[in-house]
Amino acid sequence: MTLQEDIRVRRTKQNIVNAFVALTKEKSIDAITVQEIADKAMVNRATFYAHYRDKQDLYDQVSSRQSASSPPCGTPSSF
Repeated sequence: MTLQEDIRVRRTKQNIVNAFVALTKEKSIDAITVQEIADKAMVNRATFYAHYRDKQDLYDQVSSRQSASSPPCGTPSSF
């Protein structure tokens, strides 16, 4: 039996990712604080740290998820 991630956890992580992406459109990653990400995602800073080590960890997970979902160069995106 595989453990499935709770929908509340998935929603919280998605809110954090969405907040991070929105903030990166406003300012550089170095200028973004964890508190700003948490505020925009409407979660407590402790909740952020329950899911990610720091903003670099969040960045790494977002970029790895994006690179895994994008097709290789020269490959049609839809068939």
